[in-house]
Amino acid sequence: MYIKINKNFSYYKKLFKYTLITWLLSSASLKAANCTIAEAKINFGTILNLENKTTTGMITIVCSSMAGDIPYVVSLVNPGRYFSIENNYSEKIFFEIYTTPNYAYPWTQEQTIKGTVKNINGNGKEVIPIYAKIKSYNQTKKPRPGEYQPRSNQIAIKLAY
Repeated sequence: MYIKINKNFSYYKKLFKYTLITWLLSSASLKAANCTIAEAKINFGTILNLENKTTTGMITIVCSSMAGDIPYVVSLVNPGRYFSIENNYSEKIFFEIYTTPNYAYPWTQEQTIKGTVKNINGNGKEVIPIYAKIKSYNQTKKPRPGEYQPRSNQIAIKLAY
């Protein structure tokens, strides 16, 4: 059996380029970016009275193994929008979260926040501000002043990218 070898050097050069590009593309797709929500927190601090009590919190998205900027969509997972904080006496204060600083409309499950995590040397971080306001009907309960922490019905966020 006789095998004829192509003596055209450009043929092998093209074959090498094709093989190299195919290998690079396949290895790049194996390194998919990994993004997570590092934190979603709101802190009202020490509560002395409930009159017009608002605060600003944040959702932090952290990505690694990025090949480029990553668009994302953040949505609320919790059923309803009755979030609460409690003191050591199991007294609850209910609040709502908002996506705008004017507190016009509470954040619902139907609303999403869209943005892009910028790639900086394969990593990225995006901080999204969120806003919270204590619900007005809490004032009729007269909870004790002091420190309140999230213990039940905490904020749950879904990240899609």
